Amino acid sequence: MSSTPDTSRLEVFEQLVRGMHAAKSPGEVLDLYFAAMAHTYPPLGYAELVLDGTAPGQYFLTRFRRHDDVEVVPNRSPFLVGDCVPSQGGLFGRLAASLHRARVDTNLRVSADDPFAAALIGYTAMAAVPIYTAGQPEWVALLAEKADVFDGLPLEDLLLRSNLVGAVIESMATTQRLVEVQHQIQSEIDRIAKIQRALLPSAAPDIAGLEVAFKVSSYDRAGGDLVDFERLHDDAFGLIVADASGHGISAAVVAAMLSAIISAYPSTSVANFQSPVGEIARVMTFANVHLCEKRIEDNFVTAFIAGWRPSVRSLEYSRAGHPPPMLLSARSGEVTEIKDAAGVPIGIFPDSQYTSNRITLDPGDILLIYTDGIAEAANPTGEQFGESRLAETLRPGGTPAEILERIESAVNTFTTPTPPGDDRTLLVLKVL
Repeated sequence: MSSTPDTSRLEVFEQLVRGMHAAKSPGEVLDLYFAAMAHTYPPLGYAELVLDGTAPGQYFLTRFRRHDDVEVVPNRSPFLVGDCVPSQGGLFGRLAASLHRARVDTNLRVSADDPFAAALIGYTAMAAVPIYTAGQPEWVALLAEKADVFDGLPLEDLLLRSNLVGAVIESMATTQRLVEVQHQIQSEIDRIAKIQRALLPSAAPDIAGLEVAFKVSSYDRAGGDLVDFERLHDDAFGLIVADASGHGISAAVVAAMLSAIISAYPSTSVANFQSPVGEIARVMTFANVHLCEKRIEDNFVTAFIAGWRPSVRSLEYSRAGHPPPMLLSARSGEVTEIKDAAGVPIGIFPDSQYTSNRITLDPGDILLIYTDGIAEAANPTGEQFGESRLAETLRPGGTPAEILERIESAVNTFTTPTPPGDDRTLLVLKVL
């Protein structure tokens, strides 16, 4: 490397510090360091030495660049061993065997059997300092052709300066690892979100006696809201709306667990929910017992589970900590909440008891089932959308698709520009 016009040492190292702040990689930081040293001293050779992972007496030379820009050992900065072959003995071997103390040697002796003897020809002086990254010392060696190049060099300054560079390198390497881990985590989240979406019906099901519309909106990549339907036989259909506590991955996993548990309930049993009242409560109890067995710690699930018999327009339902569904009566035009058959959320107490109730619906009746992300959606002042606004938005009626779109629009208008803070699910059923 050729020398450059004289520049004050202070200016050189100010440039080094500014450059390190703008550097994009650890290797770039080391290049800046080497350039600063080349400004300060005559043309220098430069070597990087790694001891970690070697056998006693061995070392890795991860870079050796002569002052004439010949790369004796390809650049693996900073201290990246990769496919580097360990070396032993010679000048660098003596350095590796030292007690990790900064040193200046103005009388270099290179023996004929030195593994780098040919590349070391002409060098008579060396300044070497350990750089500590992750608690492990690596060596940086500066090589000069003239013995007086390092006269008066304050080793403590060189040590501190070099380890400042080492601290920057370690910080950048840590940041890079964190970015890589973050990408891996995001990739896993995306896969889990894909699985979670696969648990949801791809379209509104064809249920005899009902017109159906639903939408599940996860405010994060993955969410804990669940909607599912099951045709038990021609006169028996099951449905569930559930909301796992929390957000994101943990909630999505719990929702997936609940889906699997509900699917394991014997369909031959639930198909008989029509008489006597209570089979839907047994489904809820089954889900609670098995979810508690999974030891989901502080997580729990609110749920509304129902069975529909189209022949008699009968709905049997059970509720576990879930917001009461709203029923718009075709006869009166009034909206009422279905508050009975209520129990605690599932997944908390294994001995919780649940009840179910049964109602007969009239043609034109509309049932709205939702998760708390709808009613608790807040505007910029913190005011929640609330059950009253939800009921008023439901009251005009219409098709399930129209109602769903109207509610979603009303909630979005109310909360803008506040972003969603929870998953939002709407299920609208209209009796035919």
